[in-house]
Amino acid sequence: MATKKKLKKPVKKAARKTAKKPIVKKSNRAMKKVRVKAAKKNVKTIVNFVLDCSGSMGSLRDSVISSFNEYINSLKKQKGEFLFSLTPFSTTVMERTYDMEDIKKVKEMKEFKTYDMTALYDGIGNALRYAEEKVEKMKQTPAVLFVILTDGYENASREFTLDAVKKLIDEKTKDGNYSFIFLGANKDSWITGKNMGINVQNTATFTPTAQGMQKTMRAISMATVSLSCVANAGAGGGASEASKFRAFKGTKNNIDDLVETGK
Repeated sequence: MATKKKLKKPVKKAARKTAKKPIVKKSNRAMKKVRVKAAKKNVKTIVNFVLDCSGSMGSLRDSVISSFNEYINSLKKQKGEFLFSLTPFSTTVMERTYDMEDIKKVKEMKEFKTYDMTALYDGIGNALRYAEEKVEKMKQTPAVLFVILTDGYENASREFTLDAVKKLIDEKTKDGNYSFIFLGANKDSWITGKNMGINVQNTATFTPTAQGMQKTMRAISMATVSLSCVANAGAGGGASEASKFRAFKGTKNNIDDLVETGK
């Protein structure tokens, strides 16, 4: 009888074990897409103060020094970035005491010399040309504020005429980042400012007394800070809004009616 051969069971080949990749647990932060936004840079505010130092301002010497220093110190307390320059003038345009300095480094005024006549147009024109050169070299467009203070009329300019000054102011106003404030001791200061191309809401008359000067500097301080806030307002703001800035509400503004003197 034929013997049956035992059939060998097929040997199963061991399946190759594929190495499993280690599971990396990601944190919630890693799972989220983080958008890195560039930090917003503060818009600098350049203050160009054009100050009348003619003989008639001599009676205000002490009050100009004290109130001017009060103005400088008030800006030092603000969070905004301010660069400051002072263009004094009488019959001629004098050397700048401050040359686009960081407001934190500006020292207090120690003396205020007055003499001769009032070359108002030369003072403004010279300060404008100076600011123009400085601003063109800056990487970020700043807000530029011109504060012009005088107690008299133009009577000594040789380089700039009224038409030349008005043309410069018109050009800078169109640039968008320039704003001009005119303060005069004459009753028709609004007309003087308007003739130079300065908006009537940025023009005011002040009383040429110690108290009047103190009020004037406080009004300038408030206007300077307000302009800086507009320039750094974000949406709807920026240096390009400077030309739309209005320091005062009325059209025939008198500092005495706008500012109360603190005691």
